[in-house]
Amino acid sequence: MRTDFYTILLKVYQAFPICTPLLFITDAPHGRFSPDVSGSSIWSRQLSMDGTLAWMLMEIPSPLVLLYTYTGSPSTTLTRFSSESNPTASFLVFLWLIHYANRAIISPLRTPNRSRVHAIVLLAGVAFNFTNAFLVGSWLGSGIVQPNAWRSSSVFWFGVSIFVAGLIGNIWHDEVLLRIRRDKIESEKQEGGREDGKPYYAIPFGGLYRFISYPNYFCEWLEWSGFAFAASVASGWSTPIYNSPPWLFVINEIAEMLPRALSGHRWYHSKFESYPKERKAVIPFLL
Repeated sequence: MRTDFYTILLKVYQAFPICTPLLFITDAPHGRFSPDVSGSSIWSRQLSMDGTLAWMLMEIPSPLVLLYTYTGSPSTTLTRFSSESNPTASFLVFLWLIHYANRAIISPLRTPNRSRVHAIVLLAGVAFNFTNAFLVGSWLGSGIVQPNAWRSSSVFWFGVSIFVAGLIGNIWHDEVLLRIRRDKIESEKQEGGREDGKPYYAIPFGGLYRFISYPNYFCEWLEWSGFAFAASVASGWSTPIYNSPPWLFVINEIAEMLPRALSGHRWYHSKFESYPKERKAVIPFLL
């Protein structure tokens, strides 16, 4: 039964990029494209919710579902090795949990004035994170990852180092955006003004912002590419990329986030006349 569910969910996940063309013509209603909650329509008022709460509800299923599926060690058609006492797979799970501890808990709680989120974004996020975590957790727990890969393969650690570099870059560039909002709030307090509760946007500088508008996206792609590479090395590249949940995660992230990065890049240029013309959207020197 569980094997059948895994197979069905994998097919669904492989089809996710079909939605990408739609994302090029419409912006998901959150962040700088959040619905106007001051309006009277059902879309803008009744179906939007606090951004911090929505973000946490959307992201927390990922670590929980992955832990459940991994520790359950399902017997699937992927099984080649014993799934018991697998330090390499457990280490990859640990990397996953580090990322989502920041993404689902630490980052939302540290973000001032997060924009409201439409309910459809919350539901789509929960569905994506459940699917992704179930597949990756099942894959890691199946025994396909070689237990001693962490000791026998320096190439495995190359992938891990890419993950760590991407994670640090992701957090650092997010912090630049958070600092902009915190500085604005502090400035308003010193001037004796009242906060309006709305997020504040300005031109970010520093790090990869010198080259692109969305270095946090770029670093996250780098992060999960490193994770997928390390996982593939640890499994002996026994799963084709189109059937590998870690690689499908990378593919689907890019398919989902690239349209938003391009749209957000255009938004920056329309919002700020002084926005650096030489900046690309999301890939340094290319795009």
